[in-house]
Amino acid sequence: MGTPVMSQVDLPPSAGERNPAALLTADKVRALRAAHAAGAQLTSLARAFGISERAARHVVQRTTWRHVD
Repeated sequence: MGTPVMSQVDLPPSAGERNPAALLTADKVRALRAAHAAGAQLTSLARAFGISERAARHVVQRTTWRHVD
């Protein structure tokens, strides 16, 4: 885990899509980030993806789902 870019091998067993409680997939994370970069509001994105606004903000800020480009 010493590299700046984490690979799937470096992830804990319950990270990302491996977590049975995950509401997002890597593809959805990419779509959410792209939509936000295009100007979409976090509130509407959160509603569209079925997550909280806080969760959407964390995805966009890469606090969570860091391993997804």
